Amino acid sequence: MASPEPANIAEPVSTLESEPPEQPAPPLTSDPSVLNEVMPTVPEKIQSKIQGRVYVTVRVLVDPNGSVIGVLMENAGPSKYFARISEEAAREWEFVPADTEEARVWLVRFEYTQDGVSVRTFEQ
Repeated sequence: MASPEPANIAEPVSTLESEPPEQPAPPLTSDPSVLNEVMPTVPEKIQSKIQGRVYVTVRVLVDPNGSVIGVLMENAGPSKYFARISEEAAREWEFVPADTEEARVWLVRFEYTQDGVSVRTFEQ
């Protein structure tokens, strides 16, 4: 009688083949006038509950050295939580120093989705 053949050991199957390739994260902002962007940190538990998109726009006053010296909520959006973390993050931004002694005004627009946070800036 022939001895039983050893059981075939299946090789591990990579799940990467069945999932779409991971896309690189888009740049936070492409504006060369921004030296330091601080993005709000959203806990995964909260981020997973976002339906659609949440927009928050913060107006920042920037001194000639590029530091944020004032913040005004332009559009708080539907959530006090996202408004608060957006304002806190915007206070930490830094911009390229100006050639003039005048303060500058920027709009920083945060967009929250289940995929994360992105931002756009607009000089006023």
